[in-house]
Parts: sequence; C-alpha cells; structure tokens
Amino acid sequence: MIRDDRRNCEQAVKAIANVLMIDNSVRVFAAAKLLETLSKNSSLLFHMMNSRKALCTAYLQAVHRSRPGKLTIKNKLEQKTVKMRWEQSDLLLLGLIQLWAVTFMMMEDKYPGY
Repeated sequence: MIRDDRRNCEQAVKAIANVLMIDNSVRVFAAAKLLETLSKNSSLLFHMMNSRKALCTAYLQAVHRSRPGKLTIKNKLEQKTVKMRWEQSDLLLLGLIQLWAVTFMMMEDKYPGY
C-alpha cells in the first residue's frame, strides 16, 4: 500500500497520528481502521516508523482523550452513535497496540529492540 521507503512510511504514520488527535469521532475511527489495514499489510519499515515512542504516546493519548475521568456536560449530551464510535475506535486502537506487543514479543529474536 505504501511504497517501501523511509520518507513515505514516516509521512503516513505522522499523518495518521495527527488525525487521531482531532476531536472528530468519524475521522478518528477512519484513521484507526486505516492504521489497522496498513499494519496488517505493510512492511517492517512501516512498523519501525510506527513504533517510535512519540507516536505510541500519541496513540495512547487518543485513547485517553476519549475516556474522560469526569463526566462533563459535553459527554452527557453526546449522542449514542458518537459515543459508540469513540468506543469502537478505542477498542480498535487498544487492540492494535496489544497485537503489536504480542507480535514483536513472539519475534524478539528476529526483531530485537522492539
């Protein structure tokens, strides 16, 4: 899907991370689905760019943002479809993080440093 060179992979990962930080549930869900597709169909170079610490914290911040500790008026007034979309994108992102962790733990001898 993405040409296998460093610049293209880096730009794709940064663009997805930027979209995940937007406060629009439709775009965040679409970006999460795109990230899932790219993760399953891309090369090791894409995964190397994706596993940088700054990007991993951006993914976790995206999940944390949509799970507030306090219930605000905005959260109470959100429609059920919007809440459901946020929950789906959270589950998708958390599932991807878990998938990456398991995959690279199982292949630790082949891919050291992940």
